[in-house]
Amino acid sequence: MVALTAVEEKWTTRTADGVSSRRDTAEVQLTEGLTLTVSSVQPDKALSVKLAAKNWVVKHSVHEASHRQDTRFKARKLVKDCLVTVSQHIPDQKWFLLPTPAVKVVKKFREGADVLKAKYNFERQQGKLTQTLYTGFDRQYKASLHLDSVKGSSIAARAKVKTRAVYSVAAATSKQGSVLSCKSRPFDRCKTLTQLHLPQQLLTLTATYIPKVGETQNRTKLTLHAGFLLRDEKIKPTVSVGCKWLF
Repeated sequence: MVALTAVEEKWTTRTADGVSSRRDTAEVQLTEGLTLTVSSVQPDKALSVKLAAKNWVVKHSVHEASHRQDTRFKARKLVKDCLVTVSQHIPDQKWFLLPTPAVKVVKKFREGADVLKAKYNFERQQGKLTQTLYTGFDRQYKASLHLDSVKGSSIAARAKVKTRAVYSVAAATSKQGSVLSCKSRPFDRCKTLTQLHLPQQLLTLTATYIPKVGETQNRTKLTLHAGFLLRDEKIKPTVSVGCKWLF
């Protein structure tokens, strides 16, 4: 049975120049486990159509302003105790690039615990390897090492504090610079993420809130994202506001 499952609108404004954009998205469940998502962006005149099932995704995007069309495929399969994902990107309808897939293998050593991820992108000739370790009750502490053949290596650590003001804190560093993060849950059904990107002195804030409306199963998800450049007060923030209705 065909049913509308979600509608989302997102507005982004760069206050420095007053440029605004709007993204409209509609999600329709065609059959059990098969979902169609249509999204458009204005004034960029961009349209994307995505068809997704449990183990595969096909997405086609059209950018009228730049006369560009992109196609993406993704499929995943559990092979023994490893999750294998194969994806293919066809930029600007350059089908002669086939086959240049990206292959990712995820291995869990313990249920809900240590994870090893390996990925190689044949199109970009780029390899990645990530080792993540967890310890403590409910994954209280997390550490990860990420190796990238193009971007170099990075390390990250995260600790759960589980208070309303500070739910968790994290730090990551690479040759591109360091990032400090803090997640909060100030009140019920509200989550915030604050990040400080040290090299750019960029402070970002992301907040989500799902208000409770009676006993209905329909839900509304509100999102807010703002970015501030601390090193230059003359540059005004970029602000995005979104609203998603789940049916």
